[in-house]
Parts: sequence; structure tokens; C-alpha cells
Amino acid sequence: MQKSTKLYVALLGLFIIAMYLLAYVPRYIDYFKDTSKVVTVEGKIFFHSDRFGKKGQTICVLEQGKITPIEGGLEPVYNEKLRKIMYWGGLDKRGLLVIDFLGGQTIRVPKTKDYSIIGFDWSHDGKKVCFASRMGDKTYNIYTMNIDGTDLKKLTHYEQAIGWEIGAPKWSPDDRKIVFDGPNLMRTVKPDWAKTPLHPGTMYIIDSDGSNLINVIGEKEMGGGNAAWSSDGRRLVFAGSVRGSRRRDLFIYSVETKDIKRVTHDEFEDREPTFSPDGKQIAFVSYPRDIKKGSELFVINTDGTGRARLTPPKRRQFGLRWVEDRYPRWYQR
Repeated sequence: MQKSTKLYVALLGLFIIAMYLLAYVPRYIDYFKDTSKVVTVEGKIFFHSDRFGKKGQTICVLEQGKITPIEGGLEPVYNEKLRKIMYWGGLDKRGLLVIDFLGGQTIRVPKTKDYSIIGFDWSHDGKKVCFASRMGDKTYNIYTMNIDGTDLKKLTHYEQAIGWEIGAPKWSPDDRKIVFDGPNLMRTVKPDWAKTPLHPGTMYIIDSDGSNLINVIGEKEMGGGNAAWSSDGRRLVFAGSVRGSRRRDLFIYSVETKDIKRVTHDEFEDREPTFSPDGKQIAFVSYPRDIKKGSELFVINTDGTGRARLTPPKRRQFGLRWVEDRYPRWYQR
């Protein structure tokens, strides 16, 4: 009886080990199959990541191939003129916070602790912020405000409960216009579209005073969002999906001609792009293994060539999951 019990325990142990190997060895195989070369680019790329093992996300800067952690927070925006970083404090700190790039006292942007914010940007002159918030409405809208909390202005007036589709506002290089994600109210939805996963929104360009609203995608059979301006203000790069696609790729929109050019067309999920300062390359978030297996930063030329890795893959929590690098913003200095 005792021998049979020991045999049972041994077999149970072998079964547990076998199940563990079946569950996790393929993930390590994925890791060793990923042989993308890590390259170095000019300038600074700010982003947030959980690769440093701290609770929550950490604001990081990638410079000359080195990743340096700065402060706990999310979605950093760097102001080159002031050499300061604005970021969202998350559920713990809440609101928008500003810190000197070289360290120092953290300052809260007045009133933002009380606002429900799902996307923001800092004007290049350092005087204003734009953000998406509910402010008591049923859905989110786009607002601008002085950095000291005065002169709050509501730029959009959506009333439908469409929630997450409105957000990700970004100032143009001259601070005269704002691009943001919004619902595509122009599109006529065809019955068979319901069978195809598709980003339901579009991007709008609006003047900073709330006038001249332009629908970037219009009635084209595609969706997109999270756009970023080129430094000359003539182009937008965004993550979108076309009809029949089950992933997002990168596209470039010409503000002058309104033409849309596809940049990536592969098996990966690509998101959150940002132009290089000279406009010749794009840094972006990609999921090279699977949407549930973490993300890293990649770079690609605007003609779709030269895809390469900027940050290396890394595992956390005893190797049971991958880290995520998110929301990159590329600056010259």
C-alpha cells in the first residue's frame, strides 16, 4: 500500500511537471526564435514600461541604445523647450504631473486630479495642455487649458455614450491644431462589416479654438487612431486596420493631399507610432509574438523598409509573462 502511494505521488509529480512544460516551454521557444537585431537611433525616445520590476509602470528614456528609468507614471510627454516631462500619474497619483528631466520636485497640473483623463498632450510652447475628459458628460470630449489650470475650453461637443473612441489628442508643431481619435459618424456601416473586427473610429483635426473639424478617414473602408504629427506638420502617422484585417498596421496621412499610404503589412500588431525628428523614420509599439505576450519598441523607415528592434524582449515574474513597452514619443534633444 505504501509503495503504491509513493508511485501515485511520483506519477502525479511527473504529470504536473509535464503540464508546466507544455504550458511554458513554447513561450521560451518563442523567445529564442525572436532574433530581431536591436539598433540605436539618434535623439531621445520617452515611453513607459514595466521592465524594471517596480509596481506599476515606469517612465523611461531610450538614448544611444540605453534605457534609463526616470519616474513612476504613464504616457510621458517631453517638452524640449523647458526640458521637462509631463505624465499621467495613474490611479495612485492621479492627474497630470510635471517633473524636470534631470530630476527635481514633481508639480501637479492644477485641477487635473479631479478630471477623468484618457489622453493628453503638452503644447510645444509649454503654455497649454489638451486632453480628453468627461467633465460630467455621458462621453468624453476634447478640452484645452492653460498649464496653471485657467481658461478651460471645450472643443468638441459629443453627446452620445461612445466612450473610449474619443481621446489621444496631440498638438500640431505650431500648436494651432489638434489631432484626436473620435467616432466615425460619416461611415455607412455595411451588414457584412459586423463579421470583421475593425477599429471603429477615425481621427479628426481641429483648430485649437474648436473650429474647422476635419475627418481624416471619412468614408474609407478602414479605421484608425493614435495619430502623431511629423515635425513639419504636413503628415500624420497612425495605427489602423483595413476591411478584412484582424490586426493594426501603420499608415501615413498627408495633410495637404489627404492621401493615405500603408507603411507596415505583416503578421504583427503595430500601435502607437511616432515620427523621428527628421521625419524619415517611425518608432512604434509592436507585439512580435502575440498580443498577450508583451510588446517592445521598433523602428521602420517611412517607405516600409528597415524594420528593426529598439528595445530587447524581457520576461518578468519567473518568466511567466513578457514586459510591455508602450507610448513612445521621439524627440531630437
